[in-house]
Amino acid sequence: MTTPDGTTSSIGEWAENIAARHLEAAGWIILERNWKYKNMGEIDIIAVDGEVLVFIEVRYRTRTEYGTPEDSITAVKVRKVRRTAELYMIMKGRWGCPCRCDAIAVDLADGKMDIRHYRDAF
Repeated sequence: MTTPDGTTSSIGEWAENIAARHLEAAGWIILERNWKYKNMGEIDIIAVDGEVLVFIEVRYRTRTEYGTPEDSITAVKVRKVRRTAELYMIMKGRWGCPCRCDAIAVDLADGKMDIRHYRDAF
């Protein structure tokens, strides 16, 4: 896997690619990447885990001075993801299906990569 060029957007895309590969290796089906609805919000990955529709927020860190990737998931971000997930389910005719919101942390600090997947994170 190639190293990102150092810009924030390329590192973010790189982390999302790592997360998507992690999910696919576990047998998940990726339905959408970077799904947006107007200015309401964006969901990094929408996937299916068995019978469950999963909305995944991917966070990354390259250094430790700002905390862990998990530390960057704010209450505002949680509300946006939930609201956007509800819109997705309405627009795609999936309202009422089993779903959850997961988080995947891609930690690039300390010179190694660590992937942490939190099911039903928020």
